[in-house]
Amino acid sequence: MENSFVSGFWQDWKIPEPDKSRIEVLRAELGVPEWVARFLVNRGFLTPESCEKFLYPSLAKLPYPDVLPGIDKAVDRLRIALTAREPIAVYGDYDVDGITGAAILTEFLRSLGATATPVIPSRFEHGYGLNSSIINALASQGIKLLITVDCGITNIEEIRLASELGIDTIVTDHHQPGQSLPHALSVINPQLVDKDRDEARGHLVRNLAGVGVVFYLLIALRKHLRTHDFWESNEEPNLKRYLDLVALGTIADQVPLSGVNRILTKYGLLELEKAKRPGVKALVELCDLANKKISVWDVGFLLAPRINAAGRMGRELRALELLLSQDTGIAQTIALELDSLNRQRQLEEEKILEEALSLVEKPGSRWKQASSLVLARDDWHRGIIGIVASRLVDKFGKPTILLGRNKQYLEGSARSVPNFNIFEALTACSSLLAGFGGHRMAAGLKIDPKGFPAFVRAFDRVAAGVVPPSGVRKRLTIDAKISLKEISAETMALVERLSPYGLGNPRPVFLLDSFNVKELRVLKEKHLSVVVEQNGKRMRAVGFNMVDASRNLPGSLRYLAFYPVYNHWEGNTYINLRILDFC
Repeated sequence: MENSFVSGFWQDWKIPEPDKSRIEVLRAELGVPEWVARFLVNRGFLTPESCEKFLYPSLAKLPYPDVLPGIDKAVDRLRIALTAREPIAVYGDYDVDGITGAAILTEFLRSLGATATPVIPSRFEHGYGLNSSIINALASQGIKLLITVDCGITNIEEIRLASELGIDTIVTDHHQPGQSLPHALSVINPQLVDKDRDEARGHLVRNLAGVGVVFYLLIALRKHLRTHDFWESNEEPNLKRYLDLVALGTIADQVPLSGVNRILTKYGLLELEKAKRPGVKALVELCDLANKKISVWDVGFLLAPRINAAGRMGRELRALELLLSQDTGIAQTIALELDSLNRQRQLEEEKILEEALSLVEKPGSRWKQASSLVLARDDWHRGIIGIVASRLVDKFGKPTILLGRNKQYLEGSARSVPNFNIFEALTACSSLLAGFGGHRMAAGLKIDPKGFPAFVRAFDRVAAGVVPPSGVRKRLTIDAKISLKEISAETMALVERLSPYGLGNPRPVFLLDSFNVKELRVLKEKHLSVVVEQNGKRMRAVGFNMVDASRNLPGSLRYLAFYPVYNHWEGNTYINLRILDFC
């Protein structure tokens, strides 16, 4: 496959040129238009068989649970606990991934008659991962089995303490392990799956979110109990009912929506639309999504932030209570509380962003010549700085770390750019850190303030090997050139077939050329609205927050990078073009 490159207004465009004979084979075998065949080849689906699997995802195509090492030992211990009526603690992380995973595991165990106690640590009081004081409290309550969700892989000392107190621990996590694994009863982590074999099979289970790992534990436990005749006196549960929360956690954690994750998300979005769970129903109605098709965007920007706001603002348990609630009235009350917390979070976020920008952009700032941004202020809200770090990455194209003060340490969040593994970068600087954990694109860390200047220098030296001081310019991959006449309801149905879109499965991006601009307007002083015409057909194209580029239009406009969307207005439905870039 060859590539050509074009410099757009905001991004560098990569235009792949796949092997034409391969495209023709897929067109003939699958009966799809050329642009679909190009999309599939660009995504690495090179045979009709792999394409069929992608085009028609099915829960029946999920790999068996034993693909995850350690899961057999975990379900055997769980069966013993269920039979003996042992109390079980479910210890989840305080983000959406951890909370949704803790919710489905708690609900499932309770449905089997277990006494399951969910625990969500405080971001500010207990920090990330297992906490010794909580483990001591659980031991005093008679807990004999502890299951972690979205955490635990690096908690070697805490799991040793649990063992000393007579507690067996099952770790379910998806974060990168350290140099050694904790001595738990069982460690279930997709990062322990052989990478080459995983990719060869097309499963991509290594990309599972924490909630996805828990869902696989449920699949395995249900199957295990079936072989021990558990369901002779109990109704075997339909696990599809948990997929709404699996989709929520998976999308919120921004793991790639490919392989297993794509299947779970595809069906999970359908369960979200049904909104059978009172807590989900309350959130869906609050976000004005009732009786509508729910997208990855809706989850990522409307539903998930309200759940996340609880942990960011120190009210972690309220989000869990919402998802576990069986009472409509209580669920609606909690949903309103989370909405209020989210508004507070937004105000604090804007404040921190403004302060961070003033540090970066002030005259003489060293950050303009640096390959990274590492900023700290004692009063920055540690529950919110991760979001601000992501916004700074988008603006400057540099790996970014923001830190606030927590007693004797600076604690905060790191966010990265493509092609820069921030977990490996922190590992290279680990001698200067009091602790860290995470994965390729995001991490958490804490630093002794005395070592902060040395860390800033060391981290930037690592970043400088990959990231130029000007930052990494975004890259946009163009899937196919298309004409306005080809954009129809049939095209939109095929676009839907290729969804859900997100990290790991970006939506198809089209190129339009040889057109005329017939109208140009600015909407609400910040958005562009352009009417383009090609061979007698006109369509409206909209570019959000693109008013700064209006001076370059329409005279110099030759190529448009876009994707088509449905626009509903006054009872009518139109197809519009969503502008991504132009040149």
